[in-house]
Amino acid sequence: MTSATSFTHRHAPAVEMLLPENPESPSNQPHRAEDVHVHMNGMNHSRSKAQRDSGHEVSRRLKVAKILSFSSGASMVAWNKFSTLWLLSVGLTPAQTGVMKSVGLIAKAICQPAWAAIADLKIPARIHPSLESVSSHFTAILSTVFSLVMMEALRRNARFLGFQQILLLRTIWAVTNAGGQLVDALVAQLSHRTKEGYGKQRLWGSVSWGCMSFVAGVLIDRFGLEALFAYTYVARMTLLACVVLAMVDWTAGNVEASGEQHDVERGIAKQADTLSSSTYFNRMVITVRERPQLAALLTTTLVHGFVMVVSDNVVSMQMDRDFHMSRSLNGLTAAFGVLASVPSFWYSSLLISKYGHFAIIMLAQGLSVTMFVLHAWVTKEYSILILPITAIKGAVVGLQWSTSVDLMQNSVDQSLTTMAQTLLGWFYYTIGGGIGFIFWSACYQHLGASDTYWLAAAVGICNLLSLRAWLGTRKEIWASVDFGDISRKFSLHP
Repeated sequence: MTSATSFTHRHAPAVEMLLPENPESPSNQPHRAEDVHVHMNGMNHSRSKAQRDSGHEVSRRLKVAKILSFSSGASMVAWNKFSTLWLLSVGLTPAQTGVMKSVGLIAKAICQPAWAAIADLKIPARIHPSLESVSSHFTAILSTVFSLVMMEALRRNARFLGFQQILLLRTIWAVTNAGGQLVDALVAQLSHRTKEGYGKQRLWGSVSWGCMSFVAGVLIDRFGLEALFAYTYVARMTLLACVVLAMVDWTAGNVEASGEQHDVERGIAKQADTLSSSTYFNRMVITVRERPQLAALLTTTLVHGFVMVVSDNVVSMQMDRDFHMSRSLNGLTAAFGVLASVPSFWYSSLLISKYGHFAIIMLAQGLSVTMFVLHAWVTKEYSILILPITAIKGAVVGLQWSTSVDLMQNSVDQSLTTMAQTLLGWFYYTIGGGIGFIFWSACYQHLGASDTYWLAAAVGICNLLSLRAWLGTRKEIWASVDFGDISRKFSLHP
C-alpha cells in the first residue's frame, strides 16, 4: 500500500498548481495543510475499504476452493478404491485388471493434456463468449457428465461382455474422465499466492477421501459391490453442483472486479489473455526446457507415482484376497491415511518455506520406502497392523503432492497454470500409475505381496538416491527455498 509520505511526494506538483500566485497569510496555512490531510485521509479510507473488500473476496474464493476439493475427493473414492474388486467380480484376473487400468491411464495420458489445452485456450468461448472466463469450469463439467454416461454403460454391460469389450468401454470412460484433473487445477488457481496456500485446500480432499472411503466400504459390505456405482453417481452429481457454484462465483467476482490493480491487491491473478495454440505450446516447450527444477520434479514424480500404486492396488487386493478382511476395514485404511495427512497438508507451506521444496519431497520418498518395508513384514496373524502402517501413506501424499503443486505453480507462466497442474497429475497418476498398475499387478500375481513390497522399497530407494545425486550437481537449486525467484528469471516470449 502507498504510504502517506510517498503519496504527498508524488502529488506535490499537483498541490502546488492549486495554490494562488500570492503567498497566503500565516493564518491561512493550517487550512491548506488541513485540506491536504483530509484528501490523504480520504485516499487512505478508500484504500482500506478496497483492502477489506479484497480480503472478503479472497476468503470467499478459498471457501469455494475447499468445497471443490472436498467434493472432488469424495466423487471418485469408491471407484478408485473398489473398482479392482468389482472387475474381479465380473470374471477378470488380477493381471487383466492391471492391463485394463493401465490402458485406461494411457488413454488419459493422451487426453488429459487435451482437456487442459481446451481450458487454457478458452475453446468453450467459441460456443458462447460469456464462457471465456470460466473455460476451466465448463470443461470440467463436460468431462464429468460424459464420464457418468460411460460409467453407467460399463455397469450395465460388463457381465455380458468379454475382456476386449470391457477394455474398450473402460478405455472410453477413461478418455471422458480425463478432464477431472481440471477440478484440482481450479483449486490450485484459487489458492495460488494466498496465505493459506494449496495445502490447506487440498487437505479437505484428503478428509473427504478418508471419510467417504469408510462410508463406501460400509455400503459395499451391506449391499454388495454394485453399491459403489450408486455412491459414485450421487457423489459425482454433488461435484457437478459444486463446480457450477464455483463458476457462478467466479463470474460474479469478475463482474465486481474494477481492474487489474484490484486483482493484484486481493492476491488473485488476473485471467491470462487468450493465446493462439502455437504460442501456447511454444510457451510449454520453453518452460520445460529452460527450468531444470521442473524436469527433476516431473521425473521423480513419475517414478514416485509408479511405485505408489503398490500402496493402493496391492494393499487392497492383499486385504481382500489374502487376509480376507472386510470391505469396511479396507475402506478404513484410507481414514487412517487422512489422519496422518492433516498435519502434512496443514503445515506444508511452513515446511516449504523453512526447508525448501526438494527437501520435503525427499522426506516423503523416504517415508514411502519405510511404509513398504513395514508392509512386507505383515502376516495374516497381524493383518490389523495394515491400518496404522497405511497412515504413513497419508503423510507421504500430503507432503509430496502439496509440495509438488506449490513448486509447479511457482515455476510456470500464469497462462500455463492449468496445463502445469495437469502435467503433474499426468506424470504421477497417468504415466507412472499406468505403467505401475501393469507391473505391480503382475508382480503380485506371480511373486506374492511380500516380495512385491520389497521390490517397491528398492525402487523407492533408487528414486530417492537419484534425486539426491542430481541435487548435488545443482547446489543453487538445492539451497533455494523460493523457486518463484528462479521462475521470474525466465521471460516467456511467444
